[in-house]
Amino acid sequence: MESSTYPSNSAISARRKVLFAAISATCQEIGFHSADNYVLDVLMQMFQAFLSELSYSAKCFTEHSGRSEPLAGDVYMALIEMGFNVPSLCQYAQRSNRIMIPNPSQMPKQQPPKILQTGKRRPHPSYIPDYLPPFPDSHSYIGTPTYKQPVTDYETLREKSSMQKRDVERALTRFMARTSTSNSYSLFADKQSHLFPLIGIKMNNIPYISALLPKDRIWNAQDNQFQSILNANKKSSSTTTPVTSSSNITGAADDAIKLNESIDSIDDDPLNPNNSQNNNNSVDVIENPFLLPPKIVNFQ
Repeated sequence: MESSTYPSNSAISARRKVLFAAISATCQEIGFHSADNYVLDVLMQMFQAFLSELSYSAKCFTEHSGRSEPLAGDVYMALIEMGFNVPSLCQYAQRSNRIMIPNPSQMPKQQPPKILQTGKRRPHPSYIPDYLPPFPDSHSYIGTPTYKQPVTDYETLREKSSMQKRDVERALTRFMARTSTSNSYSLFADKQSHLFPLIGIKMNNIPYISALLPKDRIWNAQDNQFQSILNANKKSSSTTTPVTSSSNITGAADDAIKLNESIDSIDDDPLNPNNSQNNNNSVDVIENPFLLPPKIVNFQ
């Protein structure tokens, strides 16, 4: 059958090619010798819509029967529901002027590229379809570590240890130079001075003592009644000359006894005006055990 404009092979798919050939053969059987391309396209769309509706109806009958694959009876019921004369199909199949449509040409099957195989691949079990890709080679299941092996060489470990030590010293030097500005120096007095910081050798004797001292109250020597007694005891002990070691021990013991007696007498004296103030502040002093008044223990 001749056609004025035939679509190119690259513009249509294999399915549309088969439908196009079937419609052209049907038109030629009826008596047409030529047809326009758009007319054949309209007929092909109508035939495609008919096949889609027939397939959908057959699928509904299949699912209604509790099956997943359609049978000939499902297609038969779908044709009856669509109003098609099913017995006339036998007469149409036995017509004399029937044109045989050749089977569509199949594309050559592409062979997968051959790659190097190191072992025998495991075949698919019975429950895995054949169209799924095969199992990988046996070497793919070998467990290989994904981490680096530890270095045990003495030279490498010694070099790494020295580098870490040097980095720690450099970081500590920069930290001390930034935090203690009064004791830090630099080799160059320009913008690059922060690259070579230096710190002094002389540091505080106890740098952490400020963190241990209580800072909730500030006590002066004049406010503390026991500080004056201790100062007087120190002055008296500095003016006296030591005679012997035994006399020093006895004198220290006597001074401790006198100091304790004086402290007790001051605390028990009802005429002392500071007693009322001390009694009022006793609750505050007890709250902080570091602020309790000292007591000298008598060693014998």
